[in-house]
Amino acid sequence: MTNTTILWLSLSILGGLSIGYFQYLFRSSVSSLKIALAALRGSSVALIVLLLFNFNHTISDSYIVKQPLNILVDNSLSIKYLNQDSLVLNMVGRFKNQFDLNERFDVNFYAFGQQFKRYDSVLFDAPITHLSEAIIEINDKTSMVSTTVLLTDGNQNFGSNAIYAADSVVQTVFPMVFGPLDSPFDSSIEAVNHNPYTYSGNKTEIEITVLSNKLTENNSFVYAFLNGKKVAESRVSFRESKSHIFSLILPSSKPGLNNYSIVLDPIDNEQNTGNNAYNIAIETIDESSNVAIITNISHPDVGALTKAINALDATIADVLSPDEFLLQKEKYRAAFLYQPNEQFSKLTSWMKASGFQVAWVIGIKSNLNWLNQAQNNFSFELTEETETYDLFYNTNFDLFTIEASDFESWPPIEANFGRLQFKVSNTPLFFKEYQEIAVEDDPLWSLYDTGSVKGAVLRGENIWRWRAQSFVNSGSFESFDVLVHQIVRFLTNNVNRNQLQLAYKSIYNESDQKEVSALWLNENLENNSTSELLIRINNLDNSLMEERQMIYKSGRYRASIEDIKEGSYSFEIIVNGSRQSGGSFKIENRNIETHKLSANFEDMYLLASQTGGTLYTPEQFDELVSQLLGSDSFRPVEKFSQKIVPLHTIWWLLAILILTISSEWFLRKYNGLL
Repeated sequence: MTNTTILWLSLSILGGLSIGYFQYLFRSSVSSLKIALAALRGSSVALIVLLLFNFNHTISDSYIVKQPLNILVDNSLSIKYLNQDSLVLNMVGRFKNQFDLNERFDVNFYAFGQQFKRYDSVLFDAPITHLSEAIIEINDKTSMVSTTVLLTDGNQNFGSNAIYAADSVVQTVFPMVFGPLDSPFDSSIEAVNHNPYTYSGNKTEIEITVLSNKLTENNSFVYAFLNGKKVAESRVSFRESKSHIFSLILPSSKPGLNNYSIVLDPIDNEQNTGNNAYNIAIETIDESSNVAIITNISHPDVGALTKAINALDATIADVLSPDEFLLQKEKYRAAFLYQPNEQFSKLTSWMKASGFQVAWVIGIKSNLNWLNQAQNNFSFELTEETETYDLFYNTNFDLFTIEASDFESWPPIEANFGRLQFKVSNTPLFFKEYQEIAVEDDPLWSLYDTGSVKGAVLRGENIWRWRAQSFVNSGSFESFDVLVHQIVRFLTNNVNRNQLQLAYKSIYNESDQKEVSALWLNENLENNSTSELLIRINNLDNSLMEERQMIYKSGRYRASIEDIKEGSYSFEIIVNGSRQSGGSFKIENRNIETHKLSANFEDMYLLASQTGGTLYTPEQFDELVSQLLGSDSFRPVEKFSQKIVPLHTIWWLLAILILTISSEWFLRKYNGLL
């Protein structure tokens, strides 16, 4: 209470008593009744003054806060696989019944595995162990330093390692590790990273991660099989390291979906061989295509383009006149228009109407005035002057991958002097370089995609010199031919603009999140959320079929297939009663929770050390309890609080005021003074 408040309180009491004195005792005979009435009147006035001026009052309080003790129970399948499930359940019961711990701490039980949740009951059936998520979730749930006891086998297989997650949390972790410390030798294929798509004729590189739980003098081999035939292999040694990451090159395969089995040959009489195989699926895209080079002049550039395109597997280039192309246009997927002029009018009208993919090569013999009117995507500044330009490679080019090895050693090409301006969004591949200055707002070769058609514009002739220079540089035409190859692929690989776009995996492991999702677009290619989509799933092993409703969520229609058992399946999507599209997938019984034959004491020791805790085993339960109860760091905290409240909120002051006023009125009434 401040000095000002004390002063006003004193003045209120003094003023109230003065008023009572002057009203009942001043120049009047003194009696006990008048003294009582004066005291009641003075008290009432003093209380009214205090309440009207709304003085504040400070209330102090103290309370005990128990520190949180979080018991995290590993609900993953590996606990059951190591025969530790009954021991873990027994340990949970011991923590629940430990009286001293429950008196000292605010004890909370949680379960983790595939997801973090409040502990209700555990079946030890989670297909993955996401320990780092549990550590972070616990930290977010408490606003003070907490203590965590971790009942686990220490094996983690999803998300980041809990050791790294512990860097960002404020809690002390005491792992209690269940399972054997040592186990027989065991090797496994931990992961296979690969691009799910490749092109026909291309070799495919896959990245394989193999692990072992101990070193051995014996060597092993990793094999890749396609339809039971070995297509690649690599030797693996665990003599100096327990982990290896290496690549295998898979040969080209037939177009379509190809299922590969990656197998690690068991060594040292391994008991657990279920983790020595890993299946992947790679879809080979048939990019065989015919490309037309359309021109009505003879030029070495035409030969250079023809040879570059024909150097590609399954790609054929034909040199045609505009009229010849129109007679067989269905045969081609893209065309290079070399130095077009008004004789191309009929051709460009058809290409504009049909959305045909075109690469324009504009030289000094092109009719620029006609060209500006023949299409709507770019325009040239009209000039009669010509100039030679060097090229400058755009290092920010990202439409496809290409190595910028020797581009800037290629000789200059000849082009019209004017500026090229695009009317659509474009990505320059090369800029003009004039007098050793890159002109970045005036591209030399640029690509565009309007959404309905793709195109490329090269301004200049004598690109045959580029192909010749690439041979001079490396003894091969490869750098030029690969560049042309990528341009052809860009033109012929149209973006999928179907109304129904599916997302699913060809192979699901048991521990994967299993879902088929679909994006359904209306006629304007806008997301449609009001349709009814069904998925019809057919078991290819027993021909059983079932239908499921697809639920619209987060912008896509989704169907969970978590409950579907191991096997091969095909499916089709039904939209508003009409079949639209389909696919196939396999579900394999490859659960990463069964890959370990021992507990991971090493990681749990590091986790405990990093957070200031101690690692324990189930046999050391009493030692853990003693440390928790005996450490001053985990004692309950007495906290004090002060609240400043206005006097008018104190109910007993109002009650006293009512009592004094009522008592004064009753005494005056009783003694006939009213």
